[in-house]
Amino acid sequence: MTARGFTICPSRVAVWLTALVVVLVALGTMARLVIYQVLPSPDHEVARLMHRLDLGFEPSLANWYSSVAMLACAGLILVIAVHKRRSGESYAAHWYGFSGLMLLLAVDENVMLHELANRTLNQWLGGRGILHYTWVVPGALFTLLVTLLYLGFLRHFGPRMRWLLISSGAVFVSGALGMEMVEGVLVEEYGLADLRFTLALAIEEGLEMLGIVLLVYSLLDYIERHLGSVSIRVSASR
Repeated sequence: MTARGFTICPSRVAVWLTALVVVLVALGTMARLVIYQVLPSPDHEVARLMHRLDLGFEPSLANWYSSVAMLACAGLILVIAVHKRRSGESYAAHWYGFSGLMLLLAVDENVMLHELANRTLNQWLGGRGILHYTWVVPGALFTLLVTLLYLGFLRHFGPRMRWLLISSGAVFVSGALGMEMVEGVLVEEYGLADLRFTLALAIEEGLEMLGIVLLVYSLLDYIERHLGSVSIRVSASR
């Protein structure tokens, strides 16, 4: 048996993932333009195919990528959590909770739990304007709660890791919540087919995916600096 392997470079992974995000956002935006600006109807046969690339349609290629990326983050965080628990270091429970949070986001990306919540909340609250997508209310409260619970966790890191985590979270939330509120205004004023809504949607999805790219880089960099280099080895028989 022979073992072959390679070491994962965090910066290279980030570059490749960023390039992939740019491609997905570009394809998704072009698909949406074809559906609403070129084809005679969103129900056209070609539109049904384009929907698989459309950033505003679930399930789609971008949706699948985001789910896989979040699941990868959950796995990386779990590796760190197990190491922290075995070595008796502090905040192991926070790492496990962090992994669970990313797993929940990955599931939501496919199952669309927030979409179901949005329908119910709209019936209760009748959201308008920036609250057109009413799920942003519990989403913002949940984000605030997680932030408060993890303040000590963030403070225990050195400046590099602390600001990487804060930056990744800020980029993701600015897309998931901030741009969602902007879209609420645009969809009421101009409708789903409007170019302004399409642009806002591209920014939202781009920010969300780039936030996850930054988190992947943060985790790989942390593992490399504190747990050793990240390597993949495959045994093969001659």
